Amino acid sequence: PEMFLHPQMQRSLYKTLREIGKTNQVIYTTHSPHFVAVPDYDHVALVRKNDGGTYVTISDLPVDEKRKEKLLKELDPERNELFFATRVLFVEGDTEKLAFPEYARRLGFDLDKAGASIVEVGGKRNLLEFAKIASSFQIPFGVVYDEDSSEIRDKNGETADNKHLDDLGKNGNRTWKFVKQYEDELKAAVGGDAGYQKLCQKYPSVGKPTRARLIAADPETAVPEKVKDILTWLSGNKGTAL
Repeated sequence: PEMFLHPQMQRSLYKTLREIGKTNQVIYTTHSPHFVAVPDYDHVALVRKNDGGTYVTISDLPVDEKRKEKLLKELDPERNELFFATRVLFVEGDTEKLAFPEYARRLGFDLDKAGASIVEVGGKRNLLEFAKIASSFQIPFGVVYDEDSSEIRDKNGETADNKHLDDLGKNGNRTWKFVKQYEDELKAAVGGDAGYQKLCQKYPSVGKPTRARLIAADPETAVPEKVKDILTWLSGNKGTAL
């Protein structure tokens, strides 16, 4: 249905199909993130091929209206890309979303060619829900999170959340934890606070996510070892990153 349609008309047609689907069964195939939606994961069937032939995967995650309402707040076509990914990396926000592709480029990894997506989920509290959806479709996923998130005030609760996120790293999936925050990982790679402040002064008058992207793109900036590991996994490379 996305053929020859601008994004706005794709969204419009998707709404029409959803409306028709209230009283009729509608089946269509698509490669467009505008024709699927994370909150409607229970209406998605993934068709894949392997050596044994073609098979279909439907989510086994129970339908939960509270979960759906929460995901509706995070509705974004970019996040819908997870359904089309061979591997997906979930990150908390724009800082990693903007910086990681620049590091990948410098390391020689073509994430698009690998069919990999980096999906920011709108905050640490949403990581678990997105991971559950990917897991239910058997999509290999990784999760990157800050141990000490500024958005969470209940630190006892955050410790429990961290344990749940760590537990996701099994069955071929991965979890990486930045001790405290991503910036602390970057500081360790560039020579501590002094080196980090020097980089910040190099890119003044920009927001935190944009600064992170510019620093990542800077050929003179070291790539944090943990970021190398993350991008090596995401790109499907088995060896060590450059």
